[in-house]
Amino acid sequence: MLHVLLSCKHMVVPLERSVRGQESILENPSIPKADVITYKYYKGRLLIYEDRYEEAAAELDLALKHCPESAYYNRRRILGYLIPLQMARGKLPTTGLLDKYQLEEFKGVRAALISGDLGAFNRAVQQHLDLFVRKGTYLVFEKAKTLAYRNLVKKVYELDPCKVATQLKLSKLRAALHICGEAVGGDEVECLVAVLIYGGHVKGYISHKQQVLVLSKTNPFPLACFAKSSQ
Repeated sequence: MLHVLLSCKHMVVPLERSVRGQESILENPSIPKADVITYKYYKGRLLIYEDRYEEAAAELDLALKHCPESAYYNRRRILGYLIPLQMARGKLPTTGLLDKYQLEEFKGVRAALISGDLGAFNRAVQQHLDLFVRKGTYLVFEKAKTLAYRNLVKKVYELDPCKVATQLKLSKLRAALHICGEAVGGDEVECLVAVLIYGGHVKGYISHKQQVLVLSKTNPFPLACFAKSSQ
């Protein structure tokens, strides 16, 4: 019934809440596994609509783990929602997985996140915008975009032939953003870096006077923070 009501959120939320208090019944071996998988799948989708991404990922992950390999199309449906959530947590799918389940819509996004190419990321999302909006995963990609920003900062720093110790000039990051199609001013670059630092995606601090990002000497670009920030 959840799948029928998903388009009527005001109706499905009370229904899901009434079931939530009795979820222990799903552990009963007499309950068909297919019913449990279906419930987890649609609950995960509902949680995406409610912007409860960490919980949604947990439900969809359980659905995938219990879904038999032989159920190809069901696994493909689950992955269509789970992969964007994992991307927002900094966990990217392998190209083998995308090929196996013919999930072409994620290939461009994956490549852009790895390279930190914001222009390519925006184009990849825009190419499949209708699909992502219809599935309700478009805003999840906006969270995943943080990974692209983080990787761009990392790439600019690592490729800078004139870098001094652990410092990155904000002007160079601004130039890289312009190349990617992001026309931003100096204040906006500072704001972007400040957000990355606040979220734990970059370890360091901004020297406003020197207009540089001073990076931590140890693990300046942590990935573990993404799981926390997607909650």
